Amino acid sequence: MKKKTIVFIATLAILVALVFVFSNCSKSDDLKKELSKSEEYNDYFLKKAEYHNDCLEYVATHGDITTMSQKERFELANEFLGTTTAWEDAEKMIREILPIAHGETPARMLLTKSKDWNPSEEYLMLVEQLEVLFNNALAIAKQGQHTTPDQFDSNVESLIKLTYDQYPVKLDEEMGLANEFGFFVAQCYLAKETYRYWHEAFSNPAHLWHNFIRNAEDYPERGFWNWIVRAASDVWGFVSSASITISTDGWSLTWDIDDAIDNASHASASV
Repeated sequence: MKKKTIVFIATLAILVALVFVFSNCSKSDDLKKELSKSEEYNDYFLKKAEYHNDCLEYVATHGDITTMSQKERFELANEFLGTTTAWEDAEKMIREILPIAHGETPARMLLTKSKDWNPSEEYLMLVEQLEVLFNNALAIAKQGQHTTPDQFDSNVESLIKLTYDQYPVKLDEEMGLANEFGFFVAQCYLAKETYRYWHEAFSNPAHLWHNFIRNAEDYPERGFWNWIVRAASDVWGFVSSASITISTDGWSLTWDIDDAIDNASHASASV
């Protein structure tokens, strides 16, 4: 009887150990899948952000950007993107986003004005954290220093990690649609790429947009920091007028990434 009890206890211990091992393996596999999914998403978002920068390269190499009007630069962006957006619509967008880019108006006001949809409070709070990063970079530049692209990247990466850790990030790559948290991660990737792009334009004399930035009418009073306003304008252009649809599949809202990138490119080329 004693031997049977010992055998039973030993067998039970082995079974518990096996359950523990298989459970940990399952959790490990799930974690690997989540990491793989986020890496795939991030590659997609990065390519979209780089495409935005490609548009700026196209505009700068198809005319003299130091003498072209805003509308002429916008029309070149339209040409590159293959869009038919009206200049009047772009002008309206620019008027709405510039006060945010200058840190004068909260982005929340722009994002909650529509009667057709209501972003979640969680999304708005994430947007406000990104807004703080731009406003802080602008304030530091006005004091005669710059937040480096690497420093800015690190801060934005923390927001991206926070989003993946705490919220359901969804993306349909084939359709180019994301839920609001996927859209926010895309927004963060654009923020990193455009911040680095315009910093390079300001600091590198060989950059295609360098003379444009340096010869701006408000230089030197604002020349040291107006490139940050341009980077921020790209991001708020991305956010403000992307196509949004109400869905019933659990996504609540779906955001059109390609449409948002087009809007950011329009804003970037013509601000």
